[in-house]
Amino acid sequence: MTLQRINWTQIDTANVTTGSTIDLGSETNKLNAVHVKTVDTNSITVSGDTQTETLHVGSIIVIGTSGSEVIIVSGDTVTIKLNNTLSTNLSYNGIIENGTVGENVVFGDILYLKFSDGKWWKAKADVYGTTPGQRMALDTISGNTSGTLLVQGYVRYDSWSFTSADIYLSEITAGIATSIQPSTSGNQIQRLGQAITSTKLYFKPSLDVGEKY
Repeated sequence: MTLQRINWTQIDTANVTTGSTIDLGSETNKLNAVHVKTVDTNSITVSGDTQTETLHVGSIIVIGTSGSEVIIVSGDTVTIKLNNTLSTNLSYNGIIENGTVGENVVFGDILYLKFSDGKWWKAKADVYGTTPGQRMALDTISGNTSGTLLVQGYVRYDSWSFTSADIYLSEITAGIATSIQPSTSGNQIQRLGQAITSTKLYFKPSLDVGEKY
């Protein structure tokens, strides 16, 4: 999702009462956001796109287009709602970061961090030194440049041919995920996530790495 702009609404009036509904509307390439600062009673309802939430004083909510992402801050509690629908190829929904890669990578490549240079390289499960895979490339990124990496979340790539519900592991082929456990002594075993369809993966890489004997 590319954010074009965020429209903010701050509710700070005694005229908003319990049971009131604030309609944030719906518009392409927009996030709607509302900050509940003060109301004359406990809570109100806000709605936008396909999401409706009840908020209390001190709450902040951000509603994505078509209800795709929702962030709610209420006191010390932060809630992030992920949506695994992913209706288009090369889409994702989760926690991301920018990172510098040490070689050319493409969308879907599994990456490990090489501590000697601080860059992300394609993970390989043949030896311990090129594991664990901790990130997934979310774009075509040239070596020694920065790009968007997935830390955890849902991703869709129509070139995949996964078996739904299977657990996927780091592969001995650089950057690839597999559902087949390694058979060669010394190969590494690391869980990367679970397929939810043939083209969608819930990416949640484990830092625990075992070794085939």
